Amino acid sequence: MGITDAYYADAKVSLGVPYSIAAYEELLAIGSSDGEVRLYDNYEKELRVLSEKSLKGSATLCLDMKRIRTDNIFIVSGHAKG
Repeated sequence: MGITDAYYADAKVSLGVPYSIAAYEELLAIGSSDGEVRLYDNYEKELRVLSEKSLKGSATLCLDMKRIRTDNIFIVSGHAKG
C-alpha cells in the first residue's frame, strides 16, 4: 500500500489530513491534522509513527529534518497548540 492509499483508502481508519511534509535524504515525513508525524522510506514503507499524547488532535503545521553528526536524524515539528 502506498502513502496515498494509507491516507485516503479507508475513511474508517483515516490518518488525518496531510498538513505538512519534509524530505531528507531517503526519508519522507508527513504531518497530519491529527497531530501525528509518519515517517516513510523511499519505497513508501511506513517506518514509524511519531506522536505525543498532549498534542493529539493538534494539527502538525510544519516539519523540518536534519542530520546531526553522522548517525542521528532529528525531526522537528510545529503544532497548532504550540
